[in-house]
Amino acid sequence: MTWLPADFAHPLRVPVPGGFLLRPITGDDTALDHPAVMGSQPRLWTIFGPAWGWPRPDMTYEEDRTD
Repeated sequence: MTWLPADFAHPLRVPVPGGFLLRPITGDDTALDHPAVMGSQPRLWTIFGPAWGWPRPDMTYEEDRTD
């Protein structure tokens, strides 16, 4: 059982104030995502690490891209 309806389809782009678009992250975003995630790794670990083990301190670029 899931908390989302079976027919739920996430939006591909959502306009937000300031002229920006919110969209799902893809593997093509890894060059921006990996430094951001690893730069925030200690803080993210306090949020997600205990339950998910993410992000590991040694997560590689390729592991981030796959994730």
